[in-house]
Amino acid sequence: MCLFRPSAVYALALAGLLCFQPDPTSAADLTIGVRADAPPFSYLTVPRSEGRDTEDAPSDVPGKVFTGYIVNICTEVIAEMQKTRHFTVRFEELEAKNRFTALQSGDIDVLCDPATIDQSRLRAPTVMVSSPVFLSGVGVAQSNLRQWAGHWPCIGPVVGIVEGTTARRAVQLIAEEFGFGETFSRVVRAHPDPEKVTLSQDDANSLDRCASAAQNFGIDPVRLASYTASGRTTDEISSAVAVREYANHRALARALCQNEVYYSVGDLEIVARALDAVIAEEMPDCDVRINPQVFSEERYGIFVHISDVMDHTDRLALAFLRQLSIEINKGHNSILVRSFADNFDRTKISRSLDLFFWSVVAGAH
Repeated sequence: MCLFRPSAVYALALAGLLCFQPDPTSAADLTIGVRADAPPFSYLTVPRSEGRDTEDAPSDVPGKVFTGYIVNICTEVIAEMQKTRHFTVRFEELEAKNRFTALQSGDIDVLCDPATIDQSRLRAPTVMVSSPVFLSGVGVAQSNLRQWAGHWPCIGPVVGIVEGTTARRAVQLIAEEFGFGETFSRVVRAHPDPEKVTLSQDDANSLDRCASAAQNFGIDPVRLASYTASGRTTDEISSAVAVREYANHRALARALCQNEVYYSVGDLEIVARALDAVIAEEMPDCDVRINPQVFSEERYGIFVHISDVMDHTDRLALAFLRQLSIEINKGHNSILVRSFADNFDRTKISRSLDLFFWSVVAGAH
């Protein structure tokens, strides 16, 4: 891996250190987990070098690199560490659903993706987390197909989320405290678990009424029969549950555009970027809208694996956390400020995020 910044003025000897290449047949000293599907925080794309102040990470895909707000933070921290240490680094692509399993087991040493700081994630004795590096919020996008609204449970799930994220918890919060709508909040509260589907008697009694509606949406009404057995699970879970999980944000955005779900719930920046990409590249006629309201505050941190052995890799992971703290606290040269400038429109910053950055960088030296 080479984190050498072409635009920076480095000594030639130092450049040789930064570009130290590991033996491809040997394991790296530090393995960093990243996502390919979570822009603007961690994703796979073509290199973008002009006018940028941070570096991207290499990938195994020809002509592509990993980049994004959190990835760029990690690459800059690694570059600073490699000025004084000889070690090799490998970037490994992960999915949201398996990232913390990989971290807890030690398959990766550092997780550089939009991961919410959550007490449940810190219960594993092998996991530590940095101070917050970003403040986000869960938001909602919804279909503009208004006639969809009155026909659950006839035509399938109500809310889509990405598997392995904290969005399921947010769905319950929104349903209970803010409301998805007169029907949807009741349904979500009743059926939060995709493995346990039970309809109320009122829902069951409504099946005859809405079978014709299901046909109008191109859905075979015979499929509705599985809803009528109280407590019964269904082989076709996606057609029965109020909350449906998708593998990644791109798949969720596509499902929303295709009216597989009525709502998409997730971190607002990621939901918006995924929808923009799907509309621009696949479905220009997609008719959805994003609610600008934020329903919760999510603090992102960078998680690391630390074992009881305290071996070479553990010491590097701790050194990573230390160097990250140094890079954060460099005032207006903070890595948070520089990475934000490379990955966001600085004129469109929320008040809460602005206050977050001010509290982190103000007065730092």
